[in-house]
Formats: sequence, C-alpha cells, structure tokens
Amino acid sequence: MQSALHAMQSSTGDSFVFNTEGQPCPRPQARTTPDIGDKFGHLRIRACLTFFPRVSDSYCESFLLRLIKASITSLLRHSLCNYSNHKMAIFYETIPRSLIEWCLAQKVFWVATAPLSASGHVNLSPKGGQYFGIIDERTFWYMDLSGSGSETLAHLHEPGNGRCTIMFSAFEGPPKIVRLWGKGRVLEIGTREFQRFVDEQNVDIMPGSRSIIVVDVHQVGGSCGFSVPYFDFKDFRPILNDFFEKKQKKYKEGNERESMDQYWAFKNAWSMDGLPAMKRGLIAGKRDGVEPIKKMVGSSAPKSYERVGGFTVVHLVLTALSALLFGMLVATYGVYVVERLQVMLPDNSKMVVWPHALGDRSMRMEI
Repeated sequence: MQSALHAMQSSTGDSFVFNTEGQPCPRPQARTTPDIGDKFGHLRIRACLTFFPRVSDSYCESFLLRLIKASITSLLRHSLCNYSNHKMAIFYETIPRSLIEWCLAQKVFWVATAPLSASGHVNLSPKGGQYFGIIDERTFWYMDLSGSGSETLAHLHEPGNGRCTIMFSAFEGPPKIVRLWGKGRVLEIGTREFQRFVDEQNVDIMPGSRSIIVVDVHQVGGSCGFSVPYFDFKDFRPILNDFFEKKQKKYKEGNERESMDQYWAFKNAWSMDGLPAMKRGLIAGKRDGVEPIKKMVGSSAPKSYERVGGFTVVHLVLTALSALLFGMLVATYGVYVVERLQVMLPDNSKMVVWPHALGDRSMRMEI
C-alpha cells in the first residue's frame, strides 16, 4: 500500500505521511498567518508554522493569532506607557536648549493674561511667529503690534499683576505643547527702555509696532499634544503691516487724523474692563480730546473696574463716613467715658487734662 501511495504521490505531486496505525494522511503544508502589519503601522509580523498531522489547523491558527495579538498589545502598552511617562507632562525651572530651538521654529503662539479682579475677563491672543525671540533660558520677548485690543498691556500694567503665559503647539511632526509661565513687562514705543532693547537685540520695528513685551520666565511645562490636529503652514498674513504702512504714509502726507497716537487713544487707551492700558494712548487721548471706543455692550458690560488691593472711591467714601461717625461719638459721649474711667482707675494715677468736647472747660482725668 505504501509503495502504491508513493507511486501516486510521484505521479500527482501530492505528499503523504503515515500515522502510527499505518494509515496514510496528507502531509501538512506550511501555513502563513494573515498580514496584520496594516493594523500596527511599522510593526509588521508574519508568522509561519508547520503543523503536526494530528493537530487541528483551525485550532493552531486561532491559538497563534491570539498569541500574536496578546504580545503586540503588551508591547504597545509598554511602549506607550514609557512614552507617556517621559512626554505627557514635564516641568522645568528654565527653558531647555532643545525647547528653545523648537520654540523659535514655530509659526504661531498664544499669549494669556488676566486682571486681578474676579469680575474681569481673561484674555487670550494669537501672535504670528515672526517677531519674537528668547534671549536666554529665563527671558522671552515678542513684538506687540497695534490692533483693536489692548488687554495684555492693561493686565501687565496693573499694579501687583503682570501674570503672563506663553503657549506653543506643534502642528506638524511629533506632537508637543510648551507653556512658559512668568511675569511680563511692557516696553512702550517712544520710551528709553524700548529703544535700548531694540538696539541691544537688533530688533526691526514696523509702522504698527506698539511695544515690546518681555516675560521673565519662572516655570516651563511640556505636554503631549496628542489631540492637536495637523495643519500645513502656508504663509504669514501681510494685512496688518500693509494697513499701518498706508496709515503712516497718509500721516506723513499731512493727515493728522491718521496719526498712531490718535489710533492708540481711540482703541488702546483702556481695556474692556475699564483698566488703563497703553500709557501713550492715555496721554494722547487727554491731549487731543479723543473719546475712547466702547468695547463692551449689553448688561454684561462693566460700569467700572473692581480693583483688588487698590484704594477706590468707594473705599474713600467708607473711610470718610467711618471717621465722621467716630467723631460724633467722641463729641457726644467723650465726657461720660472719661468720668467713668476716673471712677474706675486707682487714686495714685497720674493726672492729665481732657478738653471738654462742648466748650473751653477742661477736666482732669486720672490714668
């Protein structure tokens, strides 16, 4: 029988083996598991296994796939955990050299500030990434260009405030978010501090340049940015620079209404919460009689700014009323209080003269 089978397999090309009972059975062929590389990106695994004749093919394939799936899941979980431990949240006291290079390569960043008052509005401004720099591991700066708002200036000028956060985010390449926390300082155009900084740092100023914001960084944070989408950078918008170049040209041609001082007085002198913002705009507004723009409407528009830690008109009125009430009490009950103290104090006390509240008479009090 075996010789007949050998003759059959030589003529048909099939392959047979014999089990322990001498019965013929086909020789199992090498089988390849489905290609699962498409599901796991760069991780492409192909497994090949020759099965024994008495073991079910479907069982072996099922077992092999379960084994591969468990191994890959464990590997990916381990890799992601290690990546998360190093990348999802990390903090520094200063800006690392690697992050300096990365920040300088970004095309956009955000600036966040807020007033001290709980009723004030938090501000978040996007900035085009052409006009900024990092002087050292603790100092970040950017050129503040003129615009319709002046919230950042107001918050940084506010006494006791100056809180500022800068945020960068990756839109291409590996995901990443970087935040710089610090205290901001305003160097307004036309001041000696502004000109000194421009000269020392070799900064180019534009017609719309309003100030330079310097942030003294005390904390740096990096996070994952896994959910931030991809965006392709096309170009920087030239609209703002073109607008102020035309405005400057009209002013030089004799149109006084196109002056930057009047623009700043109209739009940048005050914040939406009523905080004083650009100092040069405030001066120009008083000098030229420019009425500032109304920035909030409706019932939510603030009537006045609620200062924190400052001395307002309300505080002055309350202080005056308290002083008046105290004076009335002294004038009315002062003599009675002195007489009561005279009775209560010992006889060997020293004598002082207390002027009578209602006339020139005086009385002696023992204390």
